[in-house]
Amino acid sequence: VLSLALGGIVFVAGLQLFGWGSGIFLGLLATGIPYFFLARRISRLVQAQSKEVERLVGAQQMERAIEKLGEMRPLARWQILLASTIEAQIGMLRYAHMRKFDEAVPHLQRANVLAWQAKLMLGAYHFRKKQYDEMVKVFERVVKRSRKEPLAWLTYAWCEWKRGDKTKALAVLARARVKLASDERLMRMQEALQNGSKPK
Repeated sequence: VLSLALGGIVFVAGLQLFGWGSGIFLGLLATGIPYFFLARRISRLVQAQSKEVERLVGAQQMERAIEKLGEMRPLARWQILLASTIEAQIGMLRYAHMRKFDEAVPHLQRANVLAWQAKLMLGAYHFRKKQYDEMVKVFERVVKRSRKEPLAWLTYAWCEWKRGDKTKALAVLARARVKLASDERLMRMQEALQNGSKPK
């Protein structure tokens, strides 16, 4: 807010003294400089908090790690995507480490699709619940945005195979091989399914 106010003041002064072009330039400059320093300060705070979260996770103190992540929420006002990153991390801790699947879901849903690991867990949750239409929607969004991530394709294909649809699993793998032709894991899974073997 202060940077915007300062930018407005400098814009008006520049407009009066130098004209429109200089007024706009000086206004943007005055707005950007305070925000730059604020962003750097917020970034340092986030890094310090994140290290503490990592320490707590390493010590298997999951609830305390989640509390620490919650304490970072006010900083999300100042850093793009931080809020959804926090939700993704809380969701993954609850799902993968604490096995509290139902509690994890709201956090995984609020995670940005760029946090593809969190969205894979959401897709896996729908698979566990036999909510296959929702599973497919989640996985399709993941592979659309993270098409170069083999694990995303492998998880999608495995869930399709596990629910008894080998044809769809092979179709997923065929699409994946177009994007990642040399990936050995995709190749091995595709060959296993084609040969009627269990994928490893």
